[in-house]
Amino acid sequence: MNNPFKRFYKTPVNIVKIEENGSYKKTYTETALASIKADLQPYSGGLAEKEYGFKEECKLRMFASNDESIKIGNCVRHDGKLYRIVYVPWSNGLLGTEALLKEIDDYVD
Repeated sequence: MNNPFKRFYKTPVNIVKIEENGSYKKTYTETALASIKADLQPYSGGLAEKEYGFKEECKLRMFASNDESIKIGNCVRHDGKLYRIVYVPWSNGLLGTEALLKEIDDYVD
């Protein structure tokens, strides 16, 4: 059975992993994990707390087909901005995955 919501996944995003290196001088390595299409929607921390009891400030909510790279700690690059995946309320084989995204400065949380 196909995901009925897949038709809304029109926005290209890149899922990346950012690793911090170095003891004295911090350097960062960004590794591309996946390029996917998603449905990105504006979202607020107030809604996250109301719907999920999650108290961290969020900027976007992302819906996408299941992908193993959509997990807490990885980041989403979209439209020149970087967002950390801070919460994955659900992932369902038929309906895809939902993730809450917090906007961050590149390599700074």
